[in-house]
Amino acid sequence: MSKEELEMKIYDKDTSAPAVILCDYGYFDGIQFQFTRLTRIKILKKEGLSWSNYVLPTESKSEVRGITFRLEGANVVEDKLDKKSVFLERVTENRYRTRVAMPNVQVGSVIDIEYYFTGFPSEWKFQETIPVVWSELIIEESQYLRYQKNFFGYEQLFYTSGSRWIARDMPAFKEEPYINSASNYLTKFEFDILDINFPGFYRSFTNTWDNVAQRLRENDYFGKAIKGSAYLNGLAKEISEKNLSEEQKIEAAYNAIRENMKWNGIHSLTTSFTEMIFSFKKKSGNSADINIMLLQLLDKLGFEVYPVVLSTRDNGVLSPINPSLNKLNHVIVYVKTSKESLLIDATEDYMPYSLIPFKCINWQGRLIEKEKNEWIELKTKGKDKLIRVYNLALTDDLTMTGEMICDRFDYAAYDFRKDFGSYNSRDEFLTELERKNPGLKITSCDIENIDSLSKPVKERYRMTLANQVENAGNEFYLYPFVGEKWKENPFRNSLRKYPVDFGYKIEHMEVFSYTLPDNFEVVSLPQSLKISLPDNAASFICDFKLINKQLLINTKLLVNKEMFLPAEYPGLREFYDQMIKKQSEPIVLKKI
Repeated sequence: MSKEELEMKIYDKDTSAPAVILCDYGYFDGIQFQFTRLTRIKILKKEGLSWSNYVLPTESKSEVRGITFRLEGANVVEDKLDKKSVFLERVTENRYRTRVAMPNVQVGSVIDIEYYFTGFPSEWKFQETIPVVWSELIIEESQYLRYQKNFFGYEQLFYTSGSRWIARDMPAFKEEPYINSASNYLTKFEFDILDINFPGFYRSFTNTWDNVAQRLRENDYFGKAIKGSAYLNGLAKEISEKNLSEEQKIEAAYNAIRENMKWNGIHSLTTSFTEMIFSFKKKSGNSADINIMLLQLLDKLGFEVYPVVLSTRDNGVLSPINPSLNKLNHVIVYVKTSKESLLIDATEDYMPYSLIPFKCINWQGRLIEKEKNEWIELKTKGKDKLIRVYNLALTDDLTMTGEMICDRFDYAAYDFRKDFGSYNSRDEFLTELERKNPGLKITSCDIENIDSLSKPVKERYRMTLANQVENAGNEFYLYPFVGEKWKENPFRNSLRKYPVDFGYKIEHMEVFSYTLPDNFEVVSLPQSLKISLPDNAASFICDFKLINKQLLINTKLLVNKEMFLPAEYPGLREFYDQMIKKQSEPIVLKKI
C-alpha cells in the first residue's frame, strides 16, 4: 500500500468520481481449477462509501479476505475483515453468494478485497460505474477445460493476448435514462464452458439453444418439476365449476396464484416438486415456484401452455449466437387461447394478467415446447396511457379552484397502483401529493378500480392551486401546465452510444380548461405546436384556444415505438426539448 494512494484526494482523469478502482486482478489456475481475484478501491467521496459493501460469487466465508487501510495522522491503520461481516445470501434455490461489509471505511480509505473459488468465472468486468485504473485477467490454458468468451461494450482494451487481457484508464460507465441494462453495454467478457475433460470423467456443455432447451426438459428442477401438480387439484376444480370464458378462466387462475403466493424477491429458473409444495404451504416462493404453479394450473384448466425462459432486464439480453444456460434467470408462462397467445408473469403485485412486468420486456426469450423450442418476442401490447382533464377557474386572489379527472390504463395504471400501495393510508398518499406539488390543496378525492387490475384507475380530485399565476405588475403570467409534467429534458447529453429503450409505447392526452374572471383578459397566447419524428415514431400536439372567457389547451403525446437507435437520438432529444419548452411558456393576462 503506497502513501500516495492513501493521500489521493481526487482522481485526475475524472474529478467527479466518488471512488476509483486502482487495480483489479483475476487469475484462473488451470491445474487447480481455481479462480482468484484481488481488487483495490480508493474511496474519494461520501457517495463512494457504497463500494465498501461487496457482493462476491463465492459460497463460503472462508474464501474471502479483506483489509481497510486508512491514515491516522502519519500512521497507516489496517482493519482486517471480520468473518462476522461476511454474509451468505441465497440468489436462487441452488445458488448462493457472499455479501461483504468492509470495516471502518471512511472517505480517503483504501480497500483491498481478495476471494477465490473452485470453478470458472462466469464474467469479468473491465469497466464499472466508477473509473478503473488497471484491470487484468489471466486465464491459464487447461487440458481439462474448453470455454468460449463473449465480448461486450464499447471501450477498447489496452492489451490482449491468448490468455491475458488488460484494460488501463477505463472510464466510468455513465448511466443514462431509458437504458435497457448497464450490463449490456459495460466493457466485459462473459464466459461459457464448452466441455470438461478430467481423467475418467467427461462432460460436454457445447451449447446450441436446442441443447439448452433439452437440458431444461430433462432437468429435475425444471422440466420434471412441471409434471407434478396434484396439489393444485382443489384450485383447478374450484375454477372449473364456474361458468367462465377463456379470458375469465385465465384471470381466475392468475388471481388464485397471486392470492395464494407471495413472491420472495428471488428470480429463479429452477424449482422442484417438493419445493413447490413447500412454497405453496407457506404461501411464498421464488419466481419459478410461482410461475410454474400458474403454468400447471392453466394446464389443468385445459389450456395449451409452455414455459418461456428469459433473462430479466437487469441481467442483460440473451444472445442468439452465444447460447448460455447461465444467462437465464427467470421463467414466465405462454398460454394459447382460441383468439390469441399471452405471456403471463404472476410475481408482481398490481400487475394485471394481460401485461408482463417491465423487467421481462427484454428483447426475446426462449419458448420451450415438448418437442421444439423457438425465440419469442418479449413485447407487450400495453402502453403507458393516460387521459387527464383539468377544469379550473381563476379567482381574484390569483388562485385556481376546480377539479382534475384522470383515467390511467395499462402501465400508467400499474405505476399508480404501486405508488398508491406504498402508503399506509389514502390520507398519507394525499399529504405526499400536496408536498410534491407546492401550492396544491386537495379538498376531496375519489379513486376507483384500485383493486380491479384489469380496469383503468379512475381519479377525481377537487382542489385549489396557488403558485400558477405570477404577478408582474401590469401583467400576470399564467403557467397552464400543472401536475405531472417534464421539468427538464431527460436526454441531457448531446450524443449517446446506446439505444433509448422505453420498453413500451406512450400515449398521454391532457386537456386544460381555465375560466377567467370578468375583470381579466388575455394579452397573448403561446403559439400552438405540432411536431413529429420521421415515420411518426413520436408526435406531440399542443393547441391553445380562447373562447370567450375560457382558455382551452389540448395536448397529446404519442411515442409509437419502444426503442430508438443512437442515430435517432439527436432528433428525439430535440423533440423533447421543444415539448418541454412549450410546456413552460406562460399565458399573459391583464386586468381590465
